[in-house]
Amino acid sequence: MPTQENYTKPFPSRLRKLIESRETTITALAKELKISRQAVSQYADGSAQPNIEKLVSIARFFHVSTDYLVGLSNYEEKVSEGITAQDMGLSEGFARGLRTLHNTPGGEQYIYVLNELAQCKNFSGLLEQIGRYMRKLDYIKSKIDHLPAGSLSSEELNIRIEKFLVSDVLADMLDELCPPPDWKAGKEAALSRSQKYKEALEVSENDSGK
Repeated sequence: MPTQENYTKPFPSRLRKLIESRETTITALAKELKISRQAVSQYADGSAQPNIEKLVSIARFFHVSTDYLVGLSNYEEKVSEGITAQDMGLSEGFARGLRTLHNTPGGEQYIYVLNELAQCKNFSGLLEQIGRYMRKLDYIKSKIDHLPAGSLSSEELNIRIEKFLVSDVLADMLDELCPPPDWKAGKEAALSRSQKYKEALEVSENDSGK
């Protein structure tokens, strides 16, 4: 019988997350493990634990480490845990900035936002667009003293467009991270509630006038 304590433990929690994020099913995992669907359901709700053999098979199925599955690591892949700034080609200044950000009071929230942004489908598109803006800006700065007066307004407009595109890509990423509410459905529901309230008042007034 599953309990709330067992349900929220690392293994069942991460198993459910992997099943959802990998867009697979309990049935597909059960078939891979050659066990019943009920057995996998018990793994997912924490009422049963897999043996070592099954744990390794689950890790292989999802391409994650067993340490991640049981909560000994927050990295799905073992290799990710040991990546250094040097491995990633990050400058010392960038690495220092991240460390400072992490150690700032409330910094864990900033790091969380960076992690979420980096996992967006269009993160590379955002970096590419920022790069385009920076290159365009550097080019104009190097040529501005030699450009004809008539072309400056055109170049200024081009810079503003490139800058706008950065914010446009970021806005799309924010919609991916935090989808806005269905405003139309919300307004329709509010109008419906208002109409029902109005009708109820009218009925009440008619009844009291009799």
